[in-house]
Amino acid sequence: MPKSEFAKNLDALQTHVTAFLKPLGFRKKGRTHNRTTEGGLVQAVNFQMGEYPIGEHYVIPGIRESFYGRFAVNLGVLLPCVYETEWQKPVPEFTQEHFCTIRNRLGTLAFGTDNWFELTSDIPTLATTLVHFFDELGLPFFEQFPDYHSVLAYYDAHGDLPFQNQGRATLEAAIIAHHLGDAHRSQQLLAKAHSIGLKGFRQYVSTLAHRLGHQLA
Repeated sequence: MPKSEFAKNLDALQTHVTAFLKPLGFRKKGRTHNRTTEGGLVQAVNFQMGEYPIGEHYVIPGIRESFYGRFAVNLGVLLPCVYETEWQKPVPEFTQEHFCTIRNRLGTLAFGTDNWFELTSDIPTLATTLVHFFDELGLPFFEQFPDYHSVLAYYDAHGDLPFQNQGRATLEAAIIAHHLGDAHRSQQLLAKAHSIGLKGFRQYVSTLAHRLGHQLA
């Protein structure tokens, strides 16, 4: 099936941005870029195309928007020990952004809201803008999480993790503490996570606690 003009323009834009990301250690596969930190975490950048246009009578401003002709740049950090504990299998060779649990969007970092970029025909100018946002905002977002210790430090400072509620963030902190060999703290965090949220989440925490060799009251 022939590519749409929109897809071709996004290809051209991504080529410009790849020239910025590749020297920084990112490798590309499709719409996604990966690099692995020295601490073993995986950072992902993904270009998400807006959905195919829907009829005007299906668009409800503020509720159901049409994102056709726009795109988002998704940022994610995969925590391998969390992935392996939950999925019970090794981390894939190449990580798709939706498997990351620490996430944000470049547009959100730039504008303070979930902003999708307009795919204009002036690709060089748009690419320059994106690279600027990556350099000023995207890379600093990634630099907060070079290793597991930094993730725990962020959790301790904020009580959560980006894109996560308190219960989910506490559970991930518990898995990381276990991975780092701090069984006592892992037990404490699991108990805290178990006290948060609905019954289904508490049952899930109990399952993971048992998998890690902990018992919850």
